[in-house]
Amino acid sequence: MALAWGTTDLVLWGLIQFFSPTLVVTGGWQMVAHGITVVSGILLFFMSPWWIDQGQKAYQKVQWLTLADIEERSPETVEVIETFCERQNCDFPRLGWIDDPNPVAYSYGVLPNSMRLVLSRGLLECLTDDEAAAVCAFQLGRIATGNTALVTYLSAVPQLVYNGAIALGRLGFRVKFGKGGWQALADGLRWGCGRFLPAIALVTRPGAYLADRYGAELTGNPNALMRALPKMARQLVTVNPGNRVGGRLLESTRIAGVLDERTVGAVGMAFELLYAGQPEQNLYRVFLWDWLNPWAAWLSLFSSHPFLGQRLLVLADHAKTLGLTPEYGWSQLVAEAKKRPRSKLYRGFMWDAIAGMSPVLGLGLGLLLSQLLRSPLQLYEGRFPVGLAAVGWGLGLMWRGALRYPNFRRVVGTDLAGLLTDPEVGALRSVPVEVPGQFVRYTAQTGGLGFAIELGDRSGKMYLEYLPSLGDFIRDPQIALRRLEGLVGTNVVAIGWFRRGHRAAIDLAQLQCLDRQPPKTFPSYHQLWNNTVSSAWVLLGLGLLVLPELVALATRR
Repeated sequence: MALAWGTTDLVLWGLIQFFSPTLVVTGGWQMVAHGITVVSGILLFFMSPWWIDQGQKAYQKVQWLTLADIEERSPETVEVIETFCERQNCDFPRLGWIDDPNPVAYSYGVLPNSMRLVLSRGLLECLTDDEAAAVCAFQLGRIATGNTALVTYLSAVPQLVYNGAIALGRLGFRVKFGKGGWQALADGLRWGCGRFLPAIALVTRPGAYLADRYGAELTGNPNALMRALPKMARQLVTVNPGNRVGGRLLESTRIAGVLDERTVGAVGMAFELLYAGQPEQNLYRVFLWDWLNPWAAWLSLFSSHPFLGQRLLVLADHAKTLGLTPEYGWSQLVAEAKKRPRSKLYRGFMWDAIAGMSPVLGLGLGLLLSQLLRSPLQLYEGRFPVGLAAVGWGLGLMWRGALRYPNFRRVVGTDLAGLLTDPEVGALRSVPVEVPGQFVRYTAQTGGLGFAIELGDRSGKMYLEYLPSLGDFIRDPQIALRRLEGLVGTNVVAIGWFRRGHRAAIDLAQLQCLDRQPPKTFPSYHQLWNNTVSSAWVLLGLGLLVLPELVALATRR
């Protein structure tokens, strides 16, 4: 409430300074503003579940079931719910069902006796009975610890905005004029909802650890949740082609769910290989990246839930406390993690972080340089700071691109299993790799500029990011589409830059089709696009600095 009052003061002061700088705000008006804030907050608290209900009904097609209906699908889940309600002395949560292949479980509500627990068909398809019960126990743990009520309250307004964005997107398909404008507005609102996530994640991340502990105590079997989380990650990778996890269901339940689907791609791919039968490597080493790499600690700050490796490490401790042996040969993995020196990883992360911020640093240096040169060179016009800032931004993009897309003098021939189990791969500085496989399929990326290609190799699936040339994009974007259609089902060799951050993927440099004689090469243009965009910023800045002077000089002549 104190935060709400302080925010009210700041907003009120800003509005008054904008509309009437000479008006003085009295104490009475401040009390009125505080009263509006308190009343609005109370209404939002009690109305938020109802608002979320409307969105779930309209866009997710939630069906409300009884305990008997759920018992037919997962008897142990019903036992866990009954035990929970007996311990908490509360009513049964309202049970929802979504007919969707994505493995989703989420809860929302603000009062103990009016909670909702929603499950999807994909969850029960990919998990065993005890694993599904463990996932439900996690959600019940969020309810018991109060995390669900707080997250429901905080996410009500973003959820309303998100539902409005979906409605605008549908409207854009129906109207005859301005389709692009409506769709752009809808995408902007969805983007804004995503930017609000880190604030709510301050509650959901620690809440996940508390719910894991509660669920382990409720079921007495933390190993079931340890098995369930990677299985859910594998199902997400299987259901969503091209490693592009998205869709209304996953976006709208990301905060209230069991895991952050945007961060589990690497684990899902590793377990897909494991289920396909990859005996040559210990694929459980995929978790080492979450434990050791500094990028995992940094990126987890922007995730709604801790990374899977971090959560499983805590669950393994719960299993030992209960006298159980943790899954996945945990002792051997922990021993290997302790032997690995971390100084090299942290040095690399430091330089990568500086390179990642290089556009912002360049912009700041440009502004600083403009202030230093302002008096000696009499640069008093507003275009000079803007021009130097644009030049600095463009040079920063060039430097960052040089690290993201190094040359191929040391291309590493490998496979997907080797890449995923390497704990030293960074999220910015990439590793040039060469991987043979079969072109399986492709999907358009968000925004429509590039494509995500699914490459099947001897061990499983690999995902490639393909960007068409600037000329193809200007002339006809369908050229790249037809080119990719002709490669489906062929044997290829992919050469590109592998990195692992929120996702694990390869930025493609070139794709060689081996089924054509002689083999034909299809280039991808990540370097070109980076150089084009960065050069455009530099030229814009130089134009702002030089062009007016040249025009003035030509006019005087």
